[in-house]
Amino acid sequence: MSVRNRVVEIVAFAAVATLFLSGCSVAGSERDGGGMTKEEAFALSFEEQYLLAGERYVATNEVMAELQREIFTDEWETGEPSVEMIPLSGFSLNADLKTDDRENSYFFSVSRFHSYEGDTEELIREVAASWETKGWDVTVERPFSTIRAVADTPDGYWVEADSSGGEFVLTVLSPVYWGDNFKLLTTIADFRDAEQAAGVPGTAFELDPISHRVSFLPGSYLPFPAWDAVPEGTVTPE
Repeated sequence: MSVRNRVVEIVAFAAVATLFLSGCSVAGSERDGGGMTKEEAFALSFEEQYLLAGERYVATNEVMAELQREIFTDEWETGEPSVEMIPLSGFSLNADLKTDDRENSYFFSVSRFHSYEGDTEELIREVAASWETKGWDVTVERPFSTIRAVADTPDGYWVEADSSGGEFVLTVLSPVYWGDNFKLLTTIADFRDAEQAAGVPGTAFELDPISHRVSFLPGSYLPFPAWDAVPEGTVTPE
């Protein structure tokens, strides 16, 4: 497993990250993955920032779903799925955005795991070749004892195919975006917890007691908590 994948698994259980990434470059030192400057992003109301973050969470999961279907169409496993909607600090990605700090930028990270008994190296090379046919910038490397393929997509996503302990591991990181990271992550977490407590459809899941994972078909993931789904007065962003 690559260093980056080990960190992603830590994020899945601790909701914090210190990732090291050389990809996901953003065109223009001050414009984010959505083409916005910091000034433009922070001129949005917090509700607008929140709704935009939700769209970006969904888009990241849809990128993952498309890649999953091209490899295995049955169920994949993931760790604690409700953590995936919590944005991580873009600052941890080695300053993809110039002048960002630990609180003014964010990105989303999604990982899926699938058992595999065949030649993992052959599978990863096949995946890398399929990504190259899309015109993506792909690198196949051996950072440790395993082989992995990494790629930057034209839309600014960073994707990785890796292997560990008989598993095929797929990871997608979104581009980095300007936004109030701390306020977003705390509000998303509060709204998520309130929706789960209220029994909002689609928010319930059950982790396997042994693996501490849950199985999802490609394209299945927890819904981003709605801005107006929580009864007024339950949670109020500052």
